[in-house]
Amino acid sequence: MALCRVLLGDDNLAFVDSARRHLAIDPSVVIVGDAQSRHAVLQQIALLQPHVLVLSVSLPGARGLELVRRIKTSAGAPAVVVLALDDLPDYRAEAMAVGADGFLAKSNFGAQALPLIHALFGDVSAGVEIRRSSFESKEQERQTMPKRTKRTAQPIHSGQLAGAQIKVGRIYNDGLREYITVVNRGTVPQPMSGWVLASLRGERFYRFPTEVIVFPGIVTAIYSGQGAQDDPPCALFWTEQQVWNNKGDVAVLFDANGGEVDYLAYPHQRILGRGVQRRRRLLHDGETWRVVDEPVRRADKPIRQRRIR
Repeated sequence: MALCRVLLGDDNLAFVDSARRHLAIDPSVVIVGDAQSRHAVLQQIALLQPHVLVLSVSLPGARGLELVRRIKTSAGAPAVVVLALDDLPDYRAEAMAVGADGFLAKSNFGAQALPLIHALFGDVSAGVEIRRSSFESKEQERQTMPKRTKRTAQPIHSGQLAGAQIKVGRIYNDGLREYITVVNRGTVPQPMSGWVLASLRGERFYRFPTEVIVFPGIVTAIYSGQGAQDDPPCALFWTEQQVWNNKGDVAVLFDANGGEVDYLAYPHQRILGRGVQRRRRLLHDGETWRVVDEPVRRADKPIRQRRIR
């Protein structure tokens, strides 16, 4: 039996709990997660890959139906059911115009949610069945070929993708609670697998989890110190120990290849331009990390031709 993966996007926790209990009566429907903000919705779609997204228009940062338009224009988008307090014909028409696949009033959720989800899942899974039949024919063909040693799937490590622009945002430190943020100011999502954040003064290093992806406009915080948060993908846990020095430090962000992507020095403001300073590179020997300066490339001296007299 194919299972329908559903993601709930609503900041009303009482309603989310009620919706979970109602949908749980159907064993073919699985709630893969819930999100309470626009940023969380976008990241969980990428991480959890739901078939159906039930999205409240009152979600913080959703900007009305603009979030629906953005989701539906992305590749592999789930079916989107817009959730509103009242079933207003004009608003229903507006939601469908921006790409929504369904519309529900919260008062009708108990009676209409499951039939609508099943109808939408049938449309989504139709494309899956076509791909599956193609895959099965290729699988039968592959089984007739000589067997090879199986490889274990490995995470994809990459440098900064074209179109992505990952920057160190800010460092907050009140002596007990602290965090540092990174933000994607580009237009392309950036997988952070293999990326490392370094505290140069404290000689501390944080390696991003394999599954973390920073989407355009999304701010991700890495927490350390007392009461450090652990709520991925937007709030990542580093350590309960203090990392950032109260008197000042330099945070450097390295990509999966060890190349410097961005840095931030505090308590001073961001230094614009490195001038003659060298860029840094992160080296890892399997047990320890080490930051070194990249060598400066010297321009070749022009060869002067002797004048023949």
